[in-house]
Amino acid sequence: MICSAGENLADGVVDDAQRARQYGTVISNEGRRLTDMVEQVLAFAATQSGQRAYNLQNTDVVEVVESALCTFTSQIQQQQALVDVHINGPLPLIKGDASALRRAVQNVLSNALKYGRSPVRVTVDLIAAEPRHEIQISVADQGPGVAGTDLEHIFEPFYRGNNAIAAQAPGSGLGLHLVKHTVEAHGGRITVHNAPGSGACFTLHLPVSADVALLHNRQLV
Repeated sequence: MICSAGENLADGVVDDAQRARQYGTVISNEGRRLTDMVEQVLAFAATQSGQRAYNLQNTDVVEVVESALCTFTSQIQQQQALVDVHINGPLPLIKGDASALRRAVQNVLSNALKYGRSPVRVTVDLIAAEPRHEIQISVADQGPGVAGTDLEHIFEPFYRGNNAIAAQAPGSGLGLHLVKHTVEAHGGRITVHNAPGSGACFTLHLPVSADVALLHNRQLV
């Protein structure tokens, strides 16, 4: 699709500004998708070889989620999707690799935007679970949910669920596997609350360091 769109532009087939913008959007979206796929394959190779390293530092999960959301600004506008973000109470720092966690949140957000029914609505909740042992990042959609036969397999590498196959949704089948690996490398876990026909909610549970200070609650910008 990228090649044909580029050739049409180069050959002068596109003769007005509106169509040029449409072709530009196609090239941009497909380029981003291919870049994400290559990055996921490389990340998977690193996990399999044992060479995946994480730079753990005091990390603000609000900034992580904010950064992840920024990468979807254009897609959210194109889909006319609604993303609700709720920060519940003051959140402590965690010991984490901000870049790796951002990619993990991006993977979960990408699935929510991909599989949500139109009009797409995604809810992101951040909460410090009592007694403040972990921070939970939950991403919920209003899509078809995860088929029961897929639940035990969705974190396996290259696994494609029935809904993804039926919808012919693009993807490598590596996203959730990499999310699970990243969260577990941080001493956490990922859970799924599933309601077939009504959506799915993926929650990243990340442990809080004992020596970090609380942050004041703030809104995403």
